[in-house]
Amino acid sequence: MDDATTSVVGGWFMETECMRGYARMMIETVSRHGILRSMYSDKDSVFRALKDGSPTQFAFMMRDLGIRMIFARSPQAKERVERYNSTAQMRLPTDAVRFGIDSYDKLNPWFNDFYAPYLNAKFSYPPRDPVSDFIPLPEGTDLSRIFRTRETRVSHGCTISYGGAQYMMADADGVVLEVPDGTVLDVHVDAVTEEMYVERSGRRWGCRPISPREPVDISSAPDRRGLQHLLSQMSGENAARRG
Repeated sequence: MDDATTSVVGGWFMETECMRGYARMMIETVSRHGILRSMYSDKDSVFRALKDGSPTQFAFMMRDLGIRMIFARSPQAKERVERYNSTAQMRLPTDAVRFGIDSYDKLNPWFNDFYAPYLNAKFSYPPRDPVSDFIPLPEGTDLSRIFRTRETRVSHGCTISYGGAQYMMADADGVVLEVPDGTVLDVHVDAVTEEMYVERSGRRWGCRPISPREPVDISSAPDRRGLQHLLSQMSGENAARRG
């Protein structure tokens, strides 16, 4: 919600409150209105680490956009926002049913294209200064390079470990990324598509999961050609299981 006008500038709904949902909300906001100068939020773990207050993945995204994050010190500090949210949330379920909205795929575009403008026309008010304080999004900005996680992993053979699983790294043509053991790699997960990939030397290498049911003996591939064949074979086996 825009503090100056109480206008809803963007929204995104998912089954659970999470970083991806807030990232999608911010993508809607900056794409439609521009970049915020600051963002006022509570101290939820999406915005700052509960243990030590250090920046989270979402906070890094805001930093890259130049958005200053301000944290409310008490629930009362967000009273006006919470009061507005309560009113909107009471209306939303009834109105969504009335318009035949029965899935998140329908809800999100309907909310941003129709319902938010409807709420704004009904409840928002003009600011004292008509000049918008939003900063126009620079032309050509690739939001996928902003709305992604930023982590590092250490390679083991041609694999990395992530989230308790092992992954091989290969480009779109199936060429395997070859790096020495112990190489520190930049690993990203797209906040929209959830695609995981490694960036190295200006190239993107997709991360393909290795089946946890059948650990792969990397040593069975004696050279690069053998390793690529092994990767293709595993991809085919995984596809067959899914089928």
